[in-house]
Amino acid sequence: MKLLPLVACWCLPVLGAAQSVLDGTVTDAVGHAPLSAVHVYVPELHTGTTTDSIGNFALAIGARGTFTLQFTRLGYESHFARIDVAEVPMHLSIALRPGLMELKEADV
Repeated sequence: MKLLPLVACWCLPVLGAAQSVLDGTVTDAVGHAPLSAVHVYVPELHTGTTTDSIGNFALAIGARGTFTLQFTRLGYESHFARIDVAEVPMHLSIALRPGLMELKEADV
């Protein structure tokens, strides 16, 4: 019986710290192939992740509100999305367009 208050005290912080899970897939907009190594970043929360080898990502967001998601990968145009985080899981499908990279002229 003395164990019940201890268990209840342990569970309260866990219940109060519920996080929303944001997951999704990032693909190439032209060939529709999954893209690995895409950086997924939430600037307002200073948190992010990277897509795996088949373009999937998962990110736990511990705050409610509207946030910007930034998707970047070398050779592709950056993509920005505004999301409204609720307590339910969210799934996104993002397609990145190939981008041209131009280097500045170098004098030798």
